[in-house]
Amino acid sequence: MSIENDIFKNYILDIKKLIEYGFKDNKTSFTYEKIFQDNEFKTIIEISRSGNITGKVLDLENNEEYLPLRVENQQGAFVKEIRYNYEQILNDICEKCFIDPNSVVTPKSWIVPANPKYFDIIQAFKKNNEIIWKQSSNIKKGDIAFMYVASPISAILYKCVVTEVNIPYDYEDKNLRINKVMKIKLLKKYNKKFMTFEKLNNYGITAIRGQRSCPDNLCQVLNQ
Repeated sequence: MSIENDIFKNYILDIKKLIEYGFKDNKTSFTYEKIFQDNEFKTIIEISRSGNITGKVLDLENNEEYLPLRVENQQGAFVKEIRYNYEQILNDICEKCFIDPNSVVTPKSWIVPANPKYFDIIQAFKKNNEIIWKQSSNIKKGDIAFMYVASPISAILYKCVVTEVNIPYDYEDKNLRINKVMKIKLLKKYNKKFMTFEKLNNYGITAIRGQRSCPDNLCQVLNQ
């Protein structure tokens, strides 16, 4: 396996980050050049749009490719140093321009109740498309919150994305106590007849007293 494939194996390319890093867009691929080793060597790295990586190191003294880099039995101290520095460049690109699929967390979907007796969420979303809301402990940034507006509406009215969590907040009255809130941003509004409480019964939801996970089959309908 090549040096490049060994480092970038199974990683996913993020083109936006690649451009921000300094790669040039050549329509079919992206290229990046960097001089290293006290200005004695230069690396040229090319990445296709599909994420295939090739690279070479040039010896600037004669402007020729430094072939010992690729020879496994070349174990001299100088060759090892060049190879190490080249790998450091590749590792930096991998860290800053590629995504580790094992680190990607799939957002969860929640049903979050909103009681009009305590807060008018309908008017709040008419004024702003992003509002703060009481946060439960399990919800995370990037999760989806389907807002269920209680009686007299009794239906899911909004699909929101959680944009920020764990915001300190101090509020208490006879009905409610809040010590932290989250920010939710409106993504979609539903007709009040689209997903009523009666229809939610068909998905096994017979009560909504607090934040709860959204069943997969219901999420599929709400995400259409």
